[in-house]
Amino acid sequence: MPVLNVRIDHTGRPMVELYLTMSTTQAEERRQSGDPVPGLVAVNALLDTGAGRSQVSLAILEALGLDPVSDVNVFTASTGDVALMMDVYVVDLASAGDQPGPMAEDLPVIGSSKLSGLKVDMLLGRDVLDRCLLAYDGPNRCFSLAYDQPAVVM
Repeated sequence: MPVLNVRIDHTGRPMVELYLTMSTTQAEERRQSGDPVPGLVAVNALLDTGAGRSQVSLAILEALGLDPVSDVNVFTASTGDVALMMDVYVVDLASAGDQPGPMAEDLPVIGSSKLSGLKVDMLLGRDVLDRCLLAYDGPNRCFSLAYDQPAVVM
């Protein structure tokens, strides 16, 4: 089980560098049609235990050439009981740093134009964190995130 050490940034936020790419399913469809497949894009992700679903900057999703696959109503702390209709995209997620490797395949994420104010590319929500063991060492101000890698299908 790989373990990521999550850094605490200068504002006290738990940040981790991850890689995003087009989902395995979409990449295979592109290969079969002769279209180019984008590579990995590095993202700075904020661990957000309050987010039910992960969100990714629309700029990152557009750089990967992704189109939305559906939409969903999203409630946030800033919108109260008013839902926002937001597009859903599908990506593959991988860890970066000392132990690179796949974390999630065909992961539905919400595309967001609202992350630039936070100066992050991604909110890593409970849809991913529910698959992990998250430990917080308060006295040493560090987090560790352990996860099982997706099974390789042959």
